[in-house]
Amino acid sequence: MLIGVDDQRYVIPTIAIQKAFKPRQGAYFTVKGKGEMVKDRGNLIPLIRLNEIYGTSNNKKSIDACLVVVVESKEEKKAILIDELLGKDEYVIKSLGNSMNDIQGIAGGAILADGKVGLILDVDGIFSIVAQRPLEI
Repeated sequence: MLIGVDDQRYVIPTIAIQKAFKPRQGAYFTVKGKGEMVKDRGNLIPLIRLNEIYGTSNNKKSIDACLVVVVESKEEKKAILIDELLGKDEYVIKSLGNSMNDIQGIAGGAILADGKVGLILDVDGIFSIVAQRPLEI
């Protein structure tokens, strides 16, 4: 699934996606010791902001203006905050070369229809990044 966050394009493997939705008003919470959360069907799901993880922008968007994609890895669920769903397609994973092998949370790249490269997310790696980061609450 191709997603947009700011001016970046990422590919999330569909096998990791549980659902995508627009959060209802009042579905955003901050929980002491757990961080930002989004509510879905009575359950609080930890929220991930890709732009903060990868430092692509300092823009802290309101959850009301965004969509979330709930992803799962090793029976753990988290919600990735995105600007837009750009479509579902099949992509060929391309290596990013030896100099970029150590970027946690990125599995590779894919050449998109417009000729640009979309980074393919490694959901388990992103969960590891989030687990290592101190909470900012």
